[in-house]
Amino acid sequence: MADEITGHAVKEGREQPASTVLEVNDVSKTFAPRRRGESPLQTLDNVSLTVSSAEFVSVIGPSGSVKRTLLNL
Repeated sequence: MADEITGHAVKEGREQPASTVLEVNDVSKTFAPRRRGESPLQTLDNVSLTVSSAEFVSVIGPSGSVKRTLLNL
């Protein structure tokens, strides 16, 4: 289960409860083997992410660390 969203956004001088704008729960991605005899490649394993309207989020990591795979789902 995803964590509860807490926080507040400010709109027109009034404080508003933050709302969820993106939620990903228990996502997995496995690529089929490219050649005979190779094993499948699991790149994501039960990944969960929740972003509220009051947050700025960036996905960072070295080349080949599955950033694009997560964002392309």
